[in-house]
Amino acid sequence: PHCLQHLPDLHLWMKNNYPNIQVTTISLDTYLPGWKAEIQQLDHWKHLRDPKSWDGAAAEAYLARATPYFIRIDKDGKIIDTYRSVQAFREAIAKL
Repeated sequence: PHCLQHLPDLHLWMKNNYPNIQVTTISLDTYLPGWKAEIQQLDHWKHLRDPKSWDGAAAEAYLARATPYFIRIDKDGKIIDTYRSVQAFREAIAKL
């Protein structure tokens, strides 16, 4: 999927610059072997997958309409902000 093009660079940037920020990915990918292969490259992140893809609970709960889609959540589980691009997400994290 298109969103996977961005994740390796973002993963490395987060790992090197913000190792204490917890990142959890939620995949809407329906191809399980492909998803398993991809997450092996993204160690240090937690990975979840909704097999119902766009019709699943994850997409509905987080109002995902396109990927990539980034959500910043505080320690209490409250959504702080959302980002529709890697660049917007990076800029917000860099301000922390």
